[in-house]
Amino acid sequence: MKLFIPPVNIRNLHRLQRKDYSNISPEELQSVKNKISKLTRGKPEVTIALIAHNEEKNLFGCLASLAESNVDFPIEIVVVNNASTDGTEQIIADLGVNGVYEARKGYGFARQRGLDEARGKIVVTGDADTIYSSEWITEMVNPLQKRHIKCTTSLHASLSEDDRYSPGLIVYQYFKLGTWLLKQRKRPHLNCGGASMAYRKKDALHIGGYKTDGSRGEDGDLAYKLDQLGDIKLVTSKNAVIYTSMRRVEADGSLLRAFMIRFRYRIKHLDSFLYADKTG
Repeated sequence: MKLFIPPVNIRNLHRLQRKDYSNISPEELQSVKNKISKLTRGKPEVTIALIAHNEEKNLFGCLASLAESNVDFPIEIVVVNNASTDGTEQIIADLGVNGVYEARKGYGFARQRGLDEARGKIVVTGDADTIYSSEWITEMVNPLQKRHIKCTTSLHASLSEDDRYSPGLIVYQYFKLGTWLLKQRKRPHLNCGGASMAYRKKDALHIGGYKTDGSRGEDGDLAYKLDQLGDIKLVTSKNAVIYTSMRRVEADGSLLRAFMIRFRYRIKHLDSFLYADKTG
């Protein structure tokens, strides 16, 4: 049951994420900035490419979590500011990360800009509203040491705004785990989301990068094309679990309603999860 219950350090970072940026102390800011500076010295082997559109509320907490990363290779953090109109740009500047501005709004444009700007041989993509564990980067990168692995992705856990994790929420997340494992057999690209995905830059460029036609699914589309080159690895270690907001669940009205919507969808499309998709 502990797989989807955030540990104490993740909960503390989530509290920091919920804190208004104007209330972040100079000491907190400098501490995170110093840690990021130490991680990003030298020529990077791995690029962490985040996208952010009006993420003033969440970005500092996300970067604070990445500042705790335990890696034995040089990294860089690139934050693509996708036409934000809030204080996102100021946070990027305050923390000294590599920030690039992408005026064309859309996930595909933002992801592609992050890929283009990456200096590392491996690109690990993330979202600015997500909290990451200290081992996440290493867990995502390690499988790519095997040449036949072309892409990695990991499990997601929900962050409760009231910091309570009811049995119902845990059951809901294990239901999602079951569907991930089901899809992994024949259609692993369906598990790949930009909030937690890693690949070699040269492979992504070789297949044309992200689609930028304005539609969603740019991450799954890239993963599908990478799957044609080799294998997609679903990293199930708890150290690779990422922690995201429950905005989509809350948009459905309630946990029960969110469960029923997803349950009906999975049942309706069950056959498509069991057979390889030949068309993408």
